Amino acid sequence: MVVMMQSWNKSGKRPSETMMTMSAKDSLEAKYMAEDASSKKFLVSNFTNYKMTDSRLVSCIIDKLPPSWKDFKHTLKHKKEELTLVELGSHLRIEESLKAQDSDKPKGNNVVGP
Repeated sequence: MVVMMQSWNKSGKRPSETMMTMSAKDSLEAKYMAEDASSKKFLVSNFTNYKMTDSRLVSCIIDKLPPSWKDFKHTLKHKKEELTLVELGSHLRIEESLKAQDSDKPKGNNVVGP
């Protein structure tokens, strides 16, 4: 089968006809479709090989801390050594208990005396 395609010649006055056989079209489609398929396979393999490491999880958890924990968040982010999830959990429990103790204490200067 032959496909006729019209294109304008360089002078722009008369159309000239270009012939392309279906086999050439098929070979071009096969070439570019194969490249597309291989790039999709590459992306899928990269996605399945993605592993969530402890350091990424720790960083995500620290970022999700509430605004009232701003100072503690800043301290954790600027530590020199990396934290594991277990260590982060321990730090969070300690900080939470300290915040609970602080909230139990009365605010202000309540001085009792003569």
